[in-house]
Amino acid sequence: MATVTTDQNRFRIYLRLPRGTTEAQAKAIAVQLHRLEVGLPPGSVEKAIAAFVGHMQARRLSEVHWTRNRSRVEKVLRIAGITDLAQLSVEPIEAALTTLATNGAGLRTLHHYATAIRSFGRYLWRRGDLPVDPLARLQIPRTHEAAVEEQRRPLTIEEAQILLAGTPRLEDRFGMDGKRRALFYETAIISGLRAGELRRLVGGDVCMVDEHPCLVVRAFLGTKSRRKKEMPIPSDLYEKLKVLADGTGKTEPLFPWRDSIRLSEMLGDDMTKLGLKVKDAEGRKAVFHCLRHTFTTWLVATGADIKTVQSLTRHSDPRITLGTYTHARSEAERRAVNNLWDRLHDGGEEAVQKMLLKKRVAAGMLLPSDKPYYETLDGDRLQVVQVGVLPEPTVQVSKG
Repeated sequence: MATVTTDQNRFRIYLRLPRGTTEAQAKAIAVQLHRLEVGLPPGSVEKAIAAFVGHMQARRLSEVHWTRNRSRVEKVLRIAGITDLAQLSVEPIEAALTTLATNGAGLRTLHHYATAIRSFGRYLWRRGDLPVDPLARLQIPRTHEAAVEEQRRPLTIEEAQILLAGTPRLEDRFGMDGKRRALFYETAIISGLRAGELRRLVGGDVCMVDEHPCLVVRAFLGTKSRRKKEMPIPSDLYEKLKVLADGTGKTEPLFPWRDSIRLSEMLGDDMTKLGLKVKDAEGRKAVFHCLRHTFTTWLVATGADIKTVQSLTRHSDPRITLGTYTHARSEAERRAVNNLWDRLHDGGEEAVQKMLLKKRVAAGMLLPSDKPYYETLDGDRLQVVQVGVLPEPTVQVSKG
């Protein structure tokens, strides 16, 4: 039942809803009344999504970005059963995300869906299609499995040594050969750069600044700090990257990979083939971003002070004056990354030989120590290639 009253040439409508009306239904009716008040047409979800895509394109976001956001918004709305903008609210969207979690979606996937649908709701509010931001209080449902999955772990020294020394022995995959993947991991561990920053590194970014080797991290829309940074790197890493840069050119990416490649999948695949566990005993998973965690953890372990660590990781904090003692901080940064390099490469080949010995024992193989040979990894299998002609075949050790 509706009652219309007048107050100084203004009409007020008091609407009494029937018993059993939920809060979500009442909000939907209020949205419809607002649309009538401002003269907006019925809220078509399809037209709103098309306008949202146009908005992302106008912001010059990549095709991959707006395509994924569109598909995520469409999927969440479809699961939630929302066909009109008046139905857009927290409750059905959280129910849709819970459905995705029940069907096996991980925490990272849920975060992507929630971010996309939140951006959609905020866009509609700012454009004036909705009176309020309907998804401002949206929460991501967290199952026990998702909470464990969220926990990331840094690599140990031995794990990193095996990863860097063993990856060059692996086959070409993910658009890069084993040697380039190993250098990719090494650069990530020593520099602490994020995946997007590594992807945008070109040959010209490997340079000398004041006679010190550096990687230039350029500011772009995807950079969290949005600031240019000259990252000091050890001389040995500079020489490796310089050789790669000379071969690719100043404007070509150092580490190109396809959009379809998931770096965490690439890292996990290489770790598994080298006999390393992706998950530790506590269930914490080693994903690609863990290489940045490794960088930060090892810096602290090598004795770098918090101010130096903050500067190297480029984490902004308004309470700390980052411009103080600039020269001293640069020297501390160079010492810190050089100590990191020494720690990483101390005993790396010995760790790989221990890993290969374990595989030999597990495969029941024993090679004569006075015969030349070398070993390669083909998938999960250990292959032994003998150099020259051996008078006697390889001795096989039977089990039992």
